[in-house]
Amino acid sequence: MRILIVEDDPETARLIRDLLELQDYTVIEASNGLSVMRIINEHVPDLIFMDINLPGMDGITLTKLIKSDARTGKIPVIALTSAPLKSDRERFILIGCDGCISKPFHVQEILDIIEEYKKSRD
Repeated sequence: MRILIVEDDPETARLIRDLLELQDYTVIEASNGLSVMRIINEHVPDLIFMDINLPGMDGITLTKLIKSDARTGKIPVIALTSAPLKSDRERFILIGCDGCISKPFHVQEILDIIEEYKKSRD
């Protein structure tokens, strides 16, 4: 399973990458919004963890682009956000995110979302 992490904070990206690699997932990383579409076209991921606040192009705009493209529209996008309000989470779902994790998060939340995705895919 190939997972794209779109995160501009190096520590958060490293934490998620290390966790996923320990679980034998293939990890692709992007630290800014401008490189994401190029990366997705080269290495189509099975799942995306997307920071909402990114330099260059924010996660909301990126999610809309991903979801509007026939080639990538079915890739689940999970928002990573420091916005704790329920209304923010609902807004992310409305723009096309398939889930939302608030920072700081527990590593089990990441693994649980991956398991949910794997079950729904089967």
